Amino acid sequence: MDNPYPQSVPPPYFLRKFLRPEEETLVFYLHRHPILFVPIAAVIAFLFFVPIIVYLGLRESSLTIFSRLSWEHWFLILFFYYFIIGILSFRAFVDYYFDLAIITTKRIIDVDQLGFFTQTVSEAELDQIQDVSARQSGFWQTIFDFGDVFVQTAAEKPRFIFEAVPHPYQVSRQILRLCQEAVRHKKLPPPLGAGGLKKENGFQDDQFKELPPLR
Repeated sequence: MDNPYPQSVPPPYFLRKFLRPEEETLVFYLHRHPILFVPIAAVIAFLFFVPIIVYLGLRESSLTIFSRLSWEHWFLILFFYYFIIGILSFRAFVDYYFDLAIITTKRIIDVDQLGFFTQTVSEAELDQIQDVSARQSGFWQTIFDFGDVFVQTAAEKPRFIFEAVPHPYQVSRQILRLCQEAVRHKKLPPPLGAGGLKKENGFQDDQFKELPPLR
């Protein structure tokens, strides 16, 4: 991504339980593209107006069902109808919003939200990543620039799939860059400690300073 998560801004609250602030910083996180939520929102909107459409369509008909039920009965029917729609709408939002791909300076984390109370979390260290690729297919993915990112790893979960994320090619390049930085950092020798490194013959740095100069 061209604009990683700003380090001066604290991570969102719902991400903090997945992070290790003493070891890593958040680079960016991804939801599925919001265009995928549009069909769900359209269905919910249609269901919301169904009672109104039915009432307007049948009020002039010969059916007497409206006259047989009191307003109290209609209130209960509509209450439970909209309550169920609200629950289904909220679940669809939770599944969309809490399905996450999280990338930090140390790990990639895949969070799969299953209903209200179940999450499956998989992770891999960046230096365990073996290959990253991206794919866009179809008219809508090309027009709205979203697609799938595939990450092959040597971790317990060998393959991560981030589905329908925005800008998949930019995401794959950013993950590859972070992976290269992690591997390069891991290969660097450890820095010298404040007290100096121990020499092969068992002397410390300060002991060498006490030796007399060579004649």
